[in-house]
Amino acid sequence: ARGHSGVYLEQGTATLRDCNISSNALTGISAVSADNAMLDIRDSDLMANESIQLEMPPRGSISERRSISRDNRINPVGMGRSRSGLVPPEDVAVASPATQYSPEARTDRPQSPLSDGSESENPGWAANW
Repeated sequence: ARGHSGVYLEQGTATLRDCNISSNALTGISAVSADNAMLDIRDSDLMANESIQLEMPPRGSISERRSISRDNRINPVGMGRSRSGLVPPEDVAVASPATQYSPEARTDRPQSPLSDGSESENPGWAANW
C-alpha cells in the first residue's frame, strides 16, 4: 500500500539527508508555510510520487530563502534506492512483497520472544541481523 504523503511540513524545521521519499499517493514532500518553515533536503530520492515530488515553500517567501534542496534525485517515475542496512542471512528465504504479509508467509516466523517467554526456535530469524 502506498503512503498518503511522504513529508508534510506545515511549520518548523525539517532536515533530511540520504532519504528515499517515493511512491506516495499524493506528494513526496510539501513545505507550505511562507514564513514558519525551513526545509533542508540533500542527497535524497523523490520518485514516483503521484502528484508533486517536491513542493518547496512559496516563491519569494522567508521560508523559501531559508530552505535548501541540493543533490537530490527527483523523477515522477522510477524507484529510489534502498538504504536499508538489514540483509537477511543467506539461508533464509525472503518473501516477495505480494506475499510477505499474508498469514501463510508468517507461520514459520514467530515473534521473539515467544508468547511463553522462550526464544525463537528458528535461528534464521534471530534479532541480531
